Amino acid sequence: MSELFLAVLNMSLTASYVILFVMIVRLLLKKAPKVISYVLWSVVAFRLIIPFSFESMFSLIPRNTNAVPIPHDIIYQQSPQINSGIEVVDSFVSQSLPAPTVEASVNPLQIYMEIGAYIWILGIMVLLIYSLVSVLQLKRQLKSAQLIKKNIYEAKNLKTPFVLGLINPKIYLPVGLSKEEQNYILIHEQTHIHRKDHIIKTLAFLIVSIHWFNPLVWIAFILMSTDMELSCDERVLKVMNEDIKKPYANSLLSLATGRHILNGSPLAFGEGNVKGRIKNVLNYKKPRFWIIFFSIIIVVTIGIGLVANPKSTASFNGSSYRVKEILYQAPMYSFSYTLDTAPQYCISSDYVFYSKQSSDEDWVMHGGLDPYKISRQELYTLFNSPSDNVHEAINKIKLIYRVDTDDDNKTFYLVMQLKNGDVLLALGYDNEEIHHIRWLFRLEKISDINGEVADRNSNANDINNDDQITSFAWEFINKDIANFELNPGVNIIDSKITRIELIETFDNLADAPIDVYALEYRLLPEDLSKVVLAGGMQVDEEGWLKETSSMGSPLLVVSRNSASAEFIGTLWTVGVKENGGLEPSIKELLKVKDENEIAKFVEENLAIIMSSPKQASNPYAYIQAHQEEYENIKKLGGEKALQYMLSQFESGNAEGLRGHIMMQLCKELLGMRNNVTDETLTPQEWYDALSIRQEVKLPDFEYDGSDPIEKLVYATEIEKNSQPQRGFTIVAPKIFGSYEEDELLKVFVTTFSATYKLYGNVLDEVGGSVVPSAITYKKDNSGNYVLEKYEQAKDGADWQPSIKKFCTMPVSEKEIPGLADKIIDHYGNRDDIRTLHWENLFKHLKANGIKDATLFNSRGEIEFSMSKPQYIN
Repeated sequence: MSELFLAVLNMSLTASYVILFVMIVRLLLKKAPKVISYVLWSVVAFRLIIPFSFESMFSLIPRNTNAVPIPHDIIYQQSPQINSGIEVVDSFVSQSLPAPTVEASVNPLQIYMEIGAYIWILGIMVLLIYSLVSVLQLKRQLKSAQLIKKNIYEAKNLKTPFVLGLINPKIYLPVGLSKEEQNYILIHEQTHIHRKDHIIKTLAFLIVSIHWFNPLVWIAFILMSTDMELSCDERVLKVMNEDIKKPYANSLLSLATGRHILNGSPLAFGEGNVKGRIKNVLNYKKPRFWIIFFSIIIVVTIGIGLVANPKSTASFNGSSYRVKEILYQAPMYSFSYTLDTAPQYCISSDYVFYSKQSSDEDWVMHGGLDPYKISRQELYTLFNSPSDNVHEAINKIKLIYRVDTDDDNKTFYLVMQLKNGDVLLALGYDNEEIHHIRWLFRLEKISDINGEVADRNSNANDINNDDQITSFAWEFINKDIANFELNPGVNIIDSKITRIELIETFDNLADAPIDVYALEYRLLPEDLSKVVLAGGMQVDEEGWLKETSSMGSPLLVVSRNSASAEFIGTLWTVGVKENGGLEPSIKELLKVKDENEIAKFVEENLAIIMSSPKQASNPYAYIQAHQEEYENIKKLGGEKALQYMLSQFESGNAEGLRGHIMMQLCKELLGMRNNVTDETLTPQEWYDALSIRQEVKLPDFEYDGSDPIEKLVYATEIEKNSQPQRGFTIVAPKIFGSYEEDELLKVFVTTFSATYKLYGNVLDEVGGSVVPSAITYKKDNSGNYVLEKYEQAKDGADWQPSIKKFCTMPVSEKEIPGLADKIIDHYGNRDDIRTLHWENLFKHLKANGIKDATLFNSRGEIEFSMSKPQYIN
């Protein structure tokens, strides 16, 4: 419900701006017919009930606002922010919003949203009940009204004429009106009915009821009602001639002094701003054509502008940039950039980040940009005395992405998109000694990534995979140079690549194609005599060292997609030959890379978990304090993380707090595979006692009965519920009836379905459901029934209606009396299908040679056991 409330809040905020705009325009249309102002309120209604719209550059909604001022994930944001389009409001409201509390199970803002949603629903109910009671009271007071003709009534206890009713509206007149008064009052009320004002006002009141918390919506409702009445008055004057202005105004005045019995009911209207109506009647002049013409143009133009959303901010990826403005340079450094010497940057369509110094031709890839959450206060702390320009820019940040490099300084980049579409780039360091931002640039887009990247002084080559492969090659060569120069007296003064050639591609070894490149290069030592030529090393005729060694020549292995490439590692030709070829060598390389990545992932999260609370001795206190990292290892690491942690136990690297946390993780990841039940063991003792239960693979349940309907149903339910990748499935359907019309057969069932895994003699239920269904089969040319349609009961509030909807005959779709109630009543007491489920499970295990199997519930109690028949009930 909080999601619905949030959607209504967003519509209300956007509509508030529209209401203010319409109120201003309404003042400018004073001389125009009031019906034009009346029509303009439809734009407000659109904004209050429709959560989406088209985009246009002519939109009058603030450019720096979103389609949703309040983000749908605001309750989960580390630094909750709204984006109403008014910066003062955004800043004030965002600063007052509570941030998530790490130790709390629920975010404070989430609680406030839930409470607000319930208060909102309560307010709607109060208004609707009040309205309904008002109408009922009014109808009771009008019982004595006398019918004059058609839908026109006279009431003795009435002094004010009005219209009442929605489907069949009636006009009620006070007794004693002169014939002339009756004429123009009837024209007024009949105009309401002709224009469907009685329906419009009811819908308007329903909209007000939904947005009751917004005072501007109430004001809009009042002003809309006023424009409705004034436009009807003008219609009377237009039909009957302006000569009746005075008597009509006198009638309005005399009727206004009478007894009012409407009680604010939205379904009846006739009373209103009498003073304003009289003034409008007396001042009425038939508007000139040009006033009407320009008023209509203004209303149509403004209406479209207020209905349309502003054009979405362009995405910052898939483009190259140069520095437009240097907003900040850390004062402790002597070196500084100018606009001419600052680097260029590029962000690929898949968010890979590159940079290029102004003097370089080649782009350097730094890695993929990932969404990054940091509060404004935390961001400010990374600057040393930031200027007002920095504060102003940071206050407008909409999105932040981060990429970290592996250099000695642990350089990181923050790419920040502002609400107006501008892009900022921060370069900083994050190591043990330094933690700050050195530069903050405002970037200027110079081209799309697929086009030519413009330099300040010249043109450079496009970024493509060839550039990235060359970059990978130079990284490898530079490491080789560094290894050579570790030897005393060796200095490499030049280097060159003589060959990079794609020699083979493998499409099925990973998610992306794997390319293998042969690399040949030359290194020129300052003094060749200082270089020790080990086995396999070669020198060309000009004194350049070749790439060859006792391991052969290097092969670069790269994972490639259309926009970028990732360096996997290096193979050597001799090793490839010994390993049986490229494919097994690449598989081994990918396995090692995968193992290294999972090891790094687990260790990083373990380090965070063990970092606090320092004073605690209970491992669970550390786990509780870092639940997110703990769940990361379980959910993102999964089986690979389990195997890595078990290897740590095997190597004896699981002592103290680290061992306790890994033991708990392993227990949860193993689940029923864990055969150790003694909770008093130390981590290493637990591992030594561990004998992982192996999964016994079983097929899904097969029905062995002779009933043709049951045979169809069992086959269908197994087909729909089978999850072979998760385990074997057992179904137990309760058939409520089968009905045949023409060539169609429709069967109604409630099925208890569950999927299990069997580890040794222990069952693990990995998923299950009990769902009513309607299954329709069609007879084919061979006389066999094949599945035509499978309908399941829906969730939540739609559950009962969905059952009643599908409980119909297969062709005529006539309701089957009593069937839906029978299915619904059975759902409340379904012990029969539970018993059938256990019987089917027992039969299935026995048929597959299983003699002993036990299923425990979440409390550790035996729920099913083959060795204890009393659990099969």
